[in-house]
Amino acid sequence: MDKVNIFWFRRDLRLEDNTGLHHALIQG
Repeated sequence: MDKVNIFWFRRDLRLEDNTGLHHALIQG
């Protein structure tokens, strides 16, 4: 989980823009 979060944060700090993708990735 931590690696995924770090990956997303490093790839695109605009998590607000990728909320859908972010949640989908977290849920697997």
